[in-house]
Amino acid sequence: MRPTVLFVLFLCIAQGRALYPFSTSIPQLTQFFHDLHGEEWYHFDGWLQSSDPCDGSWYGINCTIIDDRSLFPIPIQVANISLEDNSLRGTITTKIPLVVYLNLASNNDISGNITSDSFWENTVYLDLSKNHLQGTIPDLSKFALLRYADLSSNYFDGPIEFSSTTSKLELLDLSNNRLKGVIPSNLGTAVNLQSLMLTNNQLFSTIPSSFCNLVSLQQLILSFNFLFGQIPSCIGDLKNMRDLQLRSNNLQGYIPSSIYQLNQLEVLRLSNNRFSGNLSSSMSNLTQLQILEMDHNELSGPLPELIPFPYLLNMNFRNNRFNGPLPASFISHPILRSLILSYNSLSGPLPPFYGSSNLQLLSLDHNNFSSVIPSEYLSDLTSIQVIDISYNNFTGPIPDIFAVAGCLQKVVMSHNSFLNHLPGNMQLYGGLTYLDLSYNLLTGKLDGHIELIPQLEYVDLSYNGLSGRIPPEIGQLTNLKTLKISHNRFEGYIPSSVASLTLLTSLDISNNNFFGNLSMNLGQLSLLTSFDISNNSLQFDDLKVITSWTSLQYCNLSHNHMSGRIPRKIIEFNQIIDVRSENIDVLTSLISLSVAGNRLTGEIPMNFYQMRALQTIDLSDNDFSG
Repeated sequence: MRPTVLFVLFLCIAQGRALYPFSTSIPQLTQFFHDLHGEEWYHFDGWLQSSDPCDGSWYGINCTIIDDRSLFPIPIQVANISLEDNSLRGTITTKIPLVVYLNLASNNDISGNITSDSFWENTVYLDLSKNHLQGTIPDLSKFALLRYADLSSNYFDGPIEFSSTTSKLELLDLSNNRLKGVIPSNLGTAVNLQSLMLTNNQLFSTIPSSFCNLVSLQQLILSFNFLFGQIPSCIGDLKNMRDLQLRSNNLQGYIPSSIYQLNQLEVLRLSNNRFSGNLSSSMSNLTQLQILEMDHNELSGPLPELIPFPYLLNMNFRNNRFNGPLPASFISHPILRSLILSYNSLSGPLPPFYGSSNLQLLSLDHNNFSSVIPSEYLSDLTSIQVIDISYNNFTGPIPDIFAVAGCLQKVVMSHNSFLNHLPGNMQLYGGLTYLDLSYNLLTGKLDGHIELIPQLEYVDLSYNGLSGRIPPEIGQLTNLKTLKISHNRFEGYIPSSVASLTLLTSLDISNNNFFGNLSMNLGQLSLLTSFDISNNSLQFDDLKVITSWTSLQYCNLSHNHMSGRIPRKIIEFNQIIDVRSENIDVLTSLISLSVAGNRLTGEIPMNFYQMRALQTIDLSDNDFSG
């Protein structure tokens, strides 16, 4: 080395300056700026305006000097570039030396391929997530100092390459791409990994047993792939694991008992696989759990007794094969917000939900629960918003959940054997938007119940034994979109206030004892897609009103006291299913046409042949001629 060079090196170190300043990268920065259309960035203050990108004027760039002989033999000036969410677009064509931190995330339109030559070999932090990059991902293990790599939410495809056994990676996120092939077992040598995310790709692989070497791993997310085989039994060795998500794969077999040794686990998501076998009471060891999801598997047997999980928020075991009773201890978690056990074979009476004051969602539908539900069993559900206990064998009166739940929004108790009248205090909860009590044995009248709940959007009381008239106050439910009260014993006239329900999309009052003329201004119900008044004693003289229901898909007027002719101009729309209408040649999407059981007269329209989608037609039991 010449004396002059030695003097310069000594001077740089003595004055705290780098021998290689970042300003030597200005040619590459200039190319980078033009490649990614810098003039269109949201922020490009200072770029290319000075000869020193480290002077603080270049937006998104800050610099530091590294004087660490274990990393570099001489002091160097390196840069952090942060241009996330800055409207960059185009293709990266040049490597910018001396950039140790590069964040180009969420720019949405950086495209093209990248290689290992696209970035400085000593890069420590690389975030290219949420762009339009494609092609194969370079072997990131060749970046010797790389600790953080997020290439998620792009269009990368091909296999994952990982050859080095000395990687310093702590976070690797390749999720939401189109990666294929197997998960490389060499990933198990990246012993510094704390977070590994490969979710939502097309990986066809087993889970490498080498992953059990990743003792620092805290987060492993492999969901939404085509993984098969079993969870490695050594999974319990990962004592630092906090977040384990393997959902929506094709994994099978028993859930290894060692998984219950992960006592730091906060999130466990194994849903949408083919896991089988029983749940172990050892699950009680997972005292830090906040989210537990094992829905859509083939798990079976009785639910175990559990000690209360102090932090558990969500529990989902939907669509398995569990049977037997629901243990009170299984649901006694002090801050539990969501409990989903639907689509199993659980049976017996419900236990009391004492101490469940934080529960917001309770879904027990499609089981074999039976017996009466004492109202006091639900008295602690003061925060409940959604309750679904449909498709069971409950009997007795409807439990008075309305008396305690001030936040109630949705109630589904259909397909049971509930008896007696509607609850008397439903009107107290104006926030209720969805009510389904269909397919029960309810009796009594409608007056003083649903018509006083102003926010209702969906009401289904069909297939019960309800009677009396529809109260005229029904017109106050101006948010109502669906009203189904078919197969009851209602009678009398349809109140004209029904015409005020201008948001209605579905109205079904069929199979009752209604009579009289539908003379109100039903043309205001312009959003109707389904209209069924069949099997009553109604008259509907002005069939032309149907022409204003331009979204209609299903219309059934059969078995009433209709008379007159089928109007010829009822069809200026083309999506009706099962209708009786005018200008019938325009009904090109009509699938089923029935006007049976009325007193319609005149000639049968001859232009049915233009209705190419028509599959069935029933004009029987009328007085047509011709």
